[in-house]
Amino acid sequence: MSAYLLVKYLHVLSAILLLGTAIGSTFYVACANRWGDVATRAFVTRLVIVADLVFTVPAIVLQPVTGAWLAKTAGWGMQAGWLRGALLLYLLVGVFWTPKFLMQIRMYKLAHAATHAGARLPPAHSRWARLWAWLSYPSFAGAFAILYLMVAKPDF
Repeated sequence: MSAYLLVKYLHVLSAILLLGTAIGSTFYVACANRWGDVATRAFVTRLVIVADLVFTVPAIVLQPVTGAWLAKTAGWGMQAGWLRGALLLYLLVGVFWTPKFLMQIRMYKLAHAATHAGARLPPAHSRWARLWAWLSYPSFAGAFAILYLMVAKPDF
């Protein structure tokens, strides 16, 4: 396998991990927040944090590194509109994902503390959960747009 194909494979694999983990994590945390008891919310949110650290964060690092190498090797410069668009969207998605990740940690800590105290969740958990859910929409829209730009490479 050539170096180009290996790096392209890693680039596509990390894109799959980013999108797949995001979809799965959002689904499970949303379900736990909607229907789960306090202990379930703590457990699911903790697993999602671990999944983000194991899969999402490495993929976040790998995407621009492999993407830059592929673009340079293929001869695409920053004059390619699809590439500029993908990079801008990547940064924008990061602006939405980073606070979501931090909110997951806060929601976990609140649910974990409530579980061990035998208490109800504080109102702050619901506020964080609602904001977390709303931040998911632009994150996914941006991620799907990036995927389109990577595949179609439209000329604009």
